Amino acid sequence: MPRYESLKNSIDSIRDTFLELKSRLYRQTVIFSEFNFPELNALKANHLHNLQGIITSKIFYDKLVLNNVKVEQNFYKIEVKQPKDDLDIRFEYFKRKFWDDLHNKETNTKIVIFVNSYF
Repeated sequence: MPRYESLKNSIDSIRDTFLELKSRLYRQTVIFSEFNFPELNALKANHLHNLQGIITSKIFYDKLVLNNVKVEQNFYKIEVKQPKDDLDIRFEYFKRKFWDDLHNKETNTKIVIFVNSYF
C-alpha cells in the first residue's frame, strides 16, 4: 500500500485546462464496431469532443480473387398469357424445374439463387 502522506502536489503542477474544466477535450475514446448505426453517430456527436477531432477508420478488404472458377448462369423465358398470373406461373416453374432437383440432390453443390424482387 503506498504511503499517501508522502505525496505532495502543488497547484502549479496541474494544467490550466483541467482547472478550466476542459479536460474532456483531451480524452481519447476508442470504439470498435463492425457496423455504423444511428446510436453510434449520436454518441460521437454528443459525447466525443476531442480537441484534435474524431478519426473514423474503415477496414477495406482485398478483392476476392477467383481463379479457374467456372460459373454457369442460366436465364429462362417464361411465357405468361395474363399479367395477373405472372408471379404464380413463375413460382410454379421454379418449383417444378429447379427446387425439386436441388432439394433432392445428395451432393453438396454450391448454388446461388438470386431473386430480384420480393414483392
